[in-house]
Amino acid sequence: MPINRLGNKSIASNLRSLLVILALSFHSVFEGLAVGLQVREVDVWYLLGAISAHKFVIAFCMGLELLASGTSAGLMVIYMVVFALVSPLGVAFGILVTENLAADTSSHLLTVTILQGLAGGTILYVTFFEVRYQPHFSSC
Repeated sequence: MPINRLGNKSIASNLRSLLVILALSFHSVFEGLAVGLQVREVDVWYLLGAISAHKFVIAFCMGLELLASGTSAGLMVIYMVVFALVSPLGVAFGILVTENLAADTSSHLLTVTILQGLAGGTILYVTFFEVRYQPHFSSC
């Protein structure tokens, strides 16, 4: 096999891994947002447990996929750190929205409703379309 084909394959593999990480990170922001928008403590704990279990499985599969694709250790660490930090960013954004808008006003209710709809929609989309059809997680 010519060297160029090996180089292109490596670039394509790294690009594919990057796109998967970006998509999952985008999804994780909305998962965190769903937690941050909760008002009752019991709802926060319930969602935190569910999302943590979900994120554990996704991180494990992602690690296997990155390992199988030959991603360098340094790049793998960067990908995992980014993936781990985006959910707390979503939580922080949700808390900021919940705390800074006056409760029970129309702007607060509209903002929270739209953001919860986006968060729920991305969770449902990933559950039914991405997890069910997993060509990028071939090792799981």
